[in-house]
Amino acid sequence: MPDVSWKIRKYKRGDEAGILALARNAFGKELLPEKNLTEFWNWEFRQNPIGDSKIWVADDHGKIVGHYAILPERFTVNGTEHILGLVVDVMTHSEYRYQGMFTRLGRAALEGAGNEGIPFCTGFPMEGSTASIVLPGHFKVGWFVGFTIPVLIRPINFGAIIQSFLKNPKLSKIGRLITHLYDRVQSIRARLSSNEIDFKSATSFSKEITEFWNEVSQDYGIIGVRDRRYLDYRFSSVPGRAYHILIAMRKSRIVGYMVLREMRRMELDFGLIVDVLTQRNDGYTRRVLFKKAVEYFKQRSVDLVGCMIQSKEYQRDLKALGFLTSPEKYYFIVHLNTGQFDRKTVSAKMRWFLTWADLDTI
Repeated sequence: MPDVSWKIRKYKRGDEAGILALARNAFGKELLPEKNLTEFWNWEFRQNPIGDSKIWVADDHGKIVGHYAILPERFTVNGTEHILGLVVDVMTHSEYRYQGMFTRLGRAALEGAGNEGIPFCTGFPMEGSTASIVLPGHFKVGWFVGFTIPVLIRPINFGAIIQSFLKNPKLSKIGRLITHLYDRVQSIRARLSSNEIDFKSATSFSKEITEFWNEVSQDYGIIGVRDRRYLDYRFSSVPGRAYHILIAMRKSRIVGYMVLREMRRMELDFGLIVDVLTQRNDGYTRRVLFKKAVEYFKQRSVDLVGCMIQSKEYQRDLKALGFLTSPEKYYFIVHLNTGQFDRKTVSAKMRWFLTWADLDTI
């Protein structure tokens, strides 16, 4: 390793400007717009109701040139609540690469997390995007791949999808025909009355959502806590992001909820099912919610609806409504910081319930 001029240290107040400048250098055009906002940084790293993030930086005489952050998250594991860590925004300045910074930052941050009682950390690099870049560095400090999580998509506008890949406007007519035929097939397959369910749009969550969470949480082996405190923090008044919250009610009682978001990517308008939760055996409510999401996004003229979810029951219900498995997937990676859990427990794919709500990027 070459001689270095930087030192590893913990974050201190006032580092924010240097961290944001580093993000612009490290991610360039790939930097999410909200990630360039001081307000969003404060929301993500300092206003988390669980507590402040664990941030380590590489400092070259006052210039922030490396960064490794761990967001605290509340999860129930087999009915017992734990504080886990989500690793985000691992970045190195372009002029400081190949100096061993990635591994030194990772070792310091993960050892610190273990000393503070965080039993393990998780990460979600995406296939074809960040995975090939970051996985080798993660492996060096003890991370491993627990499993992969698929992204399911429901095409809405085949014309726009074909055009985005083939750049041939003459194929738009074929796209419209495919859209028409696909919608007709799916309308026959997915005949589903929603008369039993009432829907309520909301900008925040009521106290009843915590009662709902307490009822359904025991259905899932390993799941992030989704009470009112977390959901309002995660989805209400987030700087630079807009979410659409939909509550499912049966006889004035909450039986499920869903959070939606629109994004533009690869010259396509995406409708994203960011989070959804029902009782595990309530497939009817899930399918009604997914159908409602497709209808909502059609009205918004999106091109594709997407959902990243780790639950075979939810995946099955999505496929019943015309969702397809896309080429994209996430690697669910884990680092054991203490001896409290073993590799077999955290790699038990069928025990986990995960959605985009458990990441910071959507």
